[in-house]
Amino acid sequence: LKTAGYATGIFGKWHLGDGEAYLPGNRGFDEALIHGAGGVGQVTLGDFPANGENRYFDNVLLHNETIMQTQGFCTDLFFQAGLAWIKQQHEVQKPYFAYISLNAPHGPMIAPERYTHRFLDLGYDEGIAGRYGMIENIDDNFGLLMEKLTEWKALENTLVIFMTDNGATHLG
Repeated sequence: LKTAGYATGIFGKWHLGDGEAYLPGNRGFDEALIHGAGGVGQVTLGDFPANGENRYFDNVLLHNETIMQTQGFCTDLFFQAGLAWIKQQHEVQKPYFAYISLNAPHGPMIAPERYTHRFLDLGYDEGIAGRYGMIENIDDNFGLLMEKLTEWKALENTLVIFMTDNGATHLG
């Protein structure tokens, strides 16, 4: 798409290699905010060591060529970064491809407390509450994306494809 004149951005899960030649910037993306190899917190598979202690919150991520400390829940951050970048492209009337590639819902099943508390109150265990919380968090973020695209009058000329991670079968 870049060769066809599109600005290109990825926000989230890359999973196509962490070697210099395989990073998003060297594979056609102008903008990238991604976690390291494996999943967020899977330091033995190549994610940033700091993420092993605080999975999914306040993570160290790669923004283009800069390793940076973030604040917040990773799914929220990926959507916020994606939306900010989409808005920039829209404002300059540049065609764009935005790939918001979530690592959720996927084990470990962790979501912000505001998304898990009602499921815990209903008697679900932490794993199921985390899974359902992740799904509701995605729903809210996707709803915001659609709201903003509508507000910016961008939906008429925008193709939106919604998919999520495979989710894995374990709940912990």
